[in-house]
Amino acid sequence: MIPLLLALACGKDDAATGQAVFDLTEYSGLDADGSWVYRDDGSDELPDEATLLRARDQGGGTVELRRGYRWADADPVGEVVWDTSDGLTLTGLHLLPVAWTGSMRLADLEPANGDQQVRGGSHCVTDDTQVVSTYYADYDDVLVFDCTGDGLPGTYAFANGVGLVRAELDGLTVDLVAPW
Repeated sequence: MIPLLLALACGKDDAATGQAVFDLTEYSGLDADGSWVYRDDGSDELPDEATLLRARDQGGGTVELRRGYRWADADPVGEVVWDTSDGLTLTGLHLLPVAWTGSMRLADLEPANGDQQVRGGSHCVTDDTQVVSTYYADYDDVLVFDCTGDGLPGTYAFANGVGLVRAELDGLTVDLVAPW
């Protein structure tokens, strides 16, 4: 039973290379009406409910961000925009202190460990070997994209069945508090 679970966690093997490849839709969290709660205060302490970021998939790759106790009465503070038509490309992030629009490709539809995306001066490398810790949980089935160069350099971690669980950018760290 344990080998079967490990095989499922590692994705499927590419017939040509024998390397594990992953179905990006299982990691992005953007194929349904997802919602998440994040913190961006950089603390490990109990979060202040009033400062939490509420995120909700609006469809078409747009995730709206609101700050406050509940989605219904929280203040809109920004958005993250993804293009998932042929992989995963970040096209916008607006959450102070970051305001960026462009095109930074993180991955193909079926990324493998070590894959590199080099486009328009940005360079993103896929890593499936890390354990990512957030305020909410430790995730071991993750795809981490380490991006440098132009675009919005940083580290983006997506957990299987959850979506974005952690992003570390210059001047901004977003950490998952709850996957709902």
